[in-house]
Amino acid sequence: MELKNMAIKRSTAYRVRISSLVNGEFLRQEGFNPSYIIINEHQVSRINIIATIVSKYLTEDGNYCALTLDDGSETIRAKAFGADVVKIKESTVGSLVRFIGKVKEYNDEIYLIPEVIKENIDPNWLLIDLVELGKPEFIEDNSISVNIKKDKLEVIEIKDSNNPNLQIIKLIKSYDSGEGTPVADVIKNSKLDEIEAKTIIVSLLKSGEIFEPKKGILKLLE
Repeated sequence: MELKNMAIKRSTAYRVRISSLVNGEFLRQEGFNPSYIIINEHQVSRINIIATIVSKYLTEDGNYCALTLDDGSETIRAKAFGADVVKIKESTVGSLVRFIGKVKEYNDEIYLIPEVIKENIDPNWLLIDLVELGKPEFIEDNSISVNIKKDKLEVIEIKDSNNPNLQIIKLIKSYDSGEGTPVADVIKNSKLDEIEAKTIIVSLLKSGEIFEPKKGILKLLE
């Protein structure tokens, strides 16, 4: 059969929760068959989600851009390279968006490749998501670990500030050895209530003061 007579069927873009993606098993396929995650018996290789952009990172040369998306259940990064950067580089942190893209996996991280992103959509879509997908379920992630011997771990205490935002920023900077600081370490050493610490971190991501170079890792935007 000639190639020009072969019709390639586009995969369905499923509406799913981000938590189902990042906690699912990525099944890599060969050839032209798209890799996918099994969600509710569906082979999900493309998604159509409603989420808020909580952080953005764009390299100086403009050849790489990453957005962190949050739908209330989990966060996931959307990455664009080369010519595809134009699809997301103008996106605004804090915007509620409809994101359609492909599911990918690299180095044990599930991420998204953008196809279409529409900003400032009607907030009523959140209600539709609630009806169709149910209330977001929060899954505790205890997978982050630091390979440092206990007797060599330097404990850094922040005593001179009553500003919790500044406290979080100082911790991120203090524990960053170059690759960033694990979210779990920041929360643990902040001495704040876990919910309060997470709320501050999300706020700092939205304001652009910090960003996630990779999932679960924080860095100051310097």
